[in-house]
Amino acid sequence: IFITLCGIAATAILPVATISCNDDKLAEKNGKEKADAALKQANTLAEELKKNPDYAKILETLNKEIAEATKSFKEAGSYSDYPAIISKLSAAVENAKNEKKAIDDKNAQIAKELAERNAKIQSNIEELKKINNEAFELSKTVNKTIAEVEKKFKIDDKFKEQLENFADDLLDKSRQIDEFTTVTSTQEGFTLAELESFKEITTTWFHGMKSEWARVLDAWKNELTEINSIIKGVEELKKLSHEISEFSNSVKKTISELEKKFKIDDKTNKDEAKQFKNELENFADQLLNKSHEIDKFVTVTSAREDFSLSELESFKSFNTTWFNEMKSEWARVQEAWKDQLKEIS
Repeated sequence: IFITLCGIAATAILPVATISCNDDKLAEKNGKEKADAALKQANTLAEELKKNPDYAKILETLNKEIAEATKSFKEAGSYSDYPAIISKLSAAVENAKNEKKAIDDKNAQIAKELAERNAKIQSNIEELKKINNEAFELSKTVNKTIAEVEKKFKIDDKFKEQLENFADDLLDKSRQIDEFTTVTSTQEGFTLAELESFKEITTTWFHGMKSEWARVLDAWKNELTEINSIIKGVEELKKLSHEISEFSNSVKKTISELEKKFKIDDKTNKDEAKQFKNELENFADQLLNKSHEIDKFVTVTSAREDFSLSELESFKSFNTTWFNEMKSEWARVQEAWKDQLKEIS
């Protein structure tokens, strides 16, 4: 008895025929599931590859493999053909992944190099900006120093012209750096090598200019020491004038408060009280006048061409001593009025 159809046979072989048919169905089901999984994996990767134009060639090749596998699955004579088709498609997927990784690694390296380049460019530009600021400030310092020295000492005309040109060169370089960092460095095709070359030349130039200025300062060290001492002494006198003025105001305020509280010039012992009040007011006026005298000294006298450091030191010493004596005198007044002052404080 021969099997004519699956499941239709003589009783003697019916169990064997049924088992064989079930195995075929299970194998076909497993084959289809594996084929679907392989296609799904390939299509998922294809969707990912679509997101980046860099993967275009990989995607093109993978899509061909997917199309070919899909066609092969449909045309397969039996499920036994599936493993070979699946294996070929899986190999194509792995190959696509490897090629994608190679592109990702390359892009990451490019991005890293670009970031490092940009960091170097930014660092060099910041250094150039610093030189720019220093060159600008040095230019101002040179001009200011020329003016200060010229007030007190005769500068050779030719040397003065050289110094003024020196200051102008610094200012021109500052503008050149500014243009380079704000305009040139933003142009298309600008290279790190170009920036580094400009920075190296500029740094070397500026160091030379600072060394040259250091030699000028050394040649003028005595004159500059005297000028700086005068400037410092004038500032100290300004401070002294302010302290004396504030002290005068404080004395006047104290007199006014005491007068309101204790009537310094009341009818009892009137002449003596008035005399004492006048003495205190004269004391305050002397302080104020001294403040004005110092102000005139620092604004007019110290500006004279023949003004000397010794003249300033003598004036400052005398007035500092005078002010200390006035403060001592006022301390004695405060001691005499300590009870009254305590009451109004």
